[in-house]
Amino acid sequence: MGEKQQGDSLIEMPFDLLHLAPPQTAPKFVKESVLVNDAVWLDVDINSLQHKKFPNIFGLGDVAALPTAKTGAAIRKQAPVVVDNILKLIKGKTANNKSYQGYSSCPLVTGYGKMVLAEFNYKNEFTPDPKLKMMLIGDSSKEHWRLWLLKKYMLPYLYWNKMMKGKDV
Repeated sequence: MGEKQQGDSLIEMPFDLLHLAPPQTAPKFVKESVLVNDAVWLDVDINSLQHKKFPNIFGLGDVAALPTAKTGAAIRKQAPVVVDNILKLIKGKTANNKSYQGYSSCPLVTGYGKMVLAEFNYKNEFTPDPKLKMMLIGDSSKEHWRLWLLKKYMLPYLYWNKMMKGKDV
């Protein structure tokens, strides 16, 4: 059975699997605070992750007003910038690390045992992570079984055993 269109706006389409992602939003206590921008995200500089009005506040991940995908891969690149800037503030220096360029990565499974990585920055330029070379992956935009192993086994391990414990990955 194919798709059916009713009028100009309703299209019925059969499917075997439907995957929905809920709209992303900052937590209520953030949305209702003075810390947000007009779009109700934590109002941070996109490169330093430092709040635009309150210099002792930093934001990363799902709460931050960053024009990039909200992924674990993005946080992995954001966290070292935030840590460096906080350490500078603690030492009485200026939080001047503005090195986060919007890196994010979305794993796309293309078949059983095959995957590609959509790796990009704020300019939507392909930005491969140099650490993939340790897995003998030269081009993450090409299907590879090693990328599938990364997604299936290594990323959960890195997330739970390294990232969540504050270790550098």
